[in-house]
Amino acid sequence: MSITMSAPVKGSTPEMNFDGPLSASAEIRPILQGTVVKSVSGKIDLDASRLKVDIKGGLFRKTEVMPLLVRAQLEGNETETLLRGLDLQFSDLKVHGKGRITLEPMAAKLDISTDSGSIRLEKFSAFIPLLEPYQLKGSLDFNTDLDWKPAALRVSGDVKLLDGSFFLKEFL
Repeated sequence: MSITMSAPVKGSTPEMNFDGPLSASAEIRPILQGTVVKSVSGKIDLDASRLKVDIKGGLFRKTEVMPLLVRAQLEGNETETLLRGLDLQFSDLKVHGKGRITLEPMAAKLDISTDSGSIRLEKFSAFIPLLEPYQLKGSLDFNTDLDWKPAALRVSGDVKLLDGSFFLKEFL
């Protein structure tokens, strides 16, 4: 079964404005036992690249030319979902993941990582205007394991910063 949708979205709060098209598609393959769905597998794609978002105070800005794509391959049943692959692209940042989400008991274990050198710190000020005065430079890579239960979140992994620098103009 395939589902495709596209819709304009627009809204605002005192802190945030957003406006633009959002599109999504899904290919889902149900596994039936008689007339009951026992499990499902498939993929989901979300494209919010042309959506503009602005959080006041310079906290966050996404223009309509910044890619924002989410792609997920999953399979699951009534008690758990296996995330076989997750690819997230925002602007030039690319993050990948996989993991397991259970409903009984509620928990999630995810492995999230970046492509080598894919997070360029100098690009951050394009979508986080507050960072512009600091002139961030360098590349950031990470490989992180998230283990979440309602009572606690445990994060472990590696973070690597190469050729990193920043400038604090107000202290000169």
